[in-house]
Amino acid sequence: MNYVTDQVPRLLLCTSSKIDSEKSSYTTEIRKIYKDLTKNVKAKKFGVNLTIQQQDRQLLLIEAPQVESSELNDATRWKVKDMIDFSVDEAVIDVIEIPNIKELKRSPMIYAVVVKREKINAMAELCEQSGADLAVIDIPDMVQRNYASLLPEDKNGVAILSINSKNSLLTISRCGELYLSRELDTGFEELLSNMQNSDSGLESSSLSILKSLERMVLEVQRSLDYYESQYSQPQISTLYLAPFAYDVPEIKDYFSTQLGIKSKILDFNLLFSIDEPIPQALQYDTFYAVGAALR
Repeated sequence: MNYVTDQVPRLLLCTSSKIDSEKSSYTTEIRKIYKDLTKNVKAKKFGVNLTIQQQDRQLLLIEAPQVESSELNDATRWKVKDMIDFSVDEAVIDVIEIPNIKELKRSPMIYAVVVKREKINAMAELCEQSGADLAVIDIPDMVQRNYASLLPEDKNGVAILSINSKNSLLTISRCGELYLSRELDTGFEELLSNMQNSDSGLESSSLSILKSLERMVLEVQRSLDYYESQYSQPQISTLYLAPFAYDVPEIKDYFSTQLGIKSKILDFNLLFSIDEPIPQALQYDTFYAVGAALR
């Protein structure tokens, strides 16, 4: 059974290739992979959507400048210039407006997205050298929003948590709009390291595992409470966990028990129309790439 009841997106091809970006042949390998992909799908033209890495973007929650919409980006640039650790002249800045704030008679808030221009230029140059037609450069926060918009819970609000190697990212969306994004400092490396030092599952696992999970649960709960109170939104009933790098179902059960809400794994095999089942490890590797394609 699929998560969605309306038209289900079709995922024609899902694959990943690991390339050492430090190698001198990096660009050549990217070009070859892109050529092979386009040949396999047999489409005449592709629009390529990319995702900036989480650590390469800053997401700053600020009070919206009181200017016309056409002037918002420039005004935001001036406002964040003292909040970033490099020159604002070297930054590409975009804005994510948070909905429904005006209706609550509060000062409108926005997310300022800040990325070093050199990062954007490098991605654009790589696409050009590969013969790819670059359409969009997205950020992980909006990629998770893209997934949320496909889920039936999105009409009442849905949370997605991706647990990555070094840290995690929690987003809360409703009706296709991003309301909240928050980084958590616990990642899979910490959890897996603790689990490998434990002889059994979470029920009798080491204190360090439980402390890591308790810290994550606390931060998720605080974020859910903030979303509901700050934006006067209905209670979130479901937390989706992005595909794990490893098969650790105990984590899903732990979140569900501790938060008192449904906890589900976001599974490509349920979300998309596909020809063959996609393994969980591959879903983890391609999570942000596939999400960017949903833009």
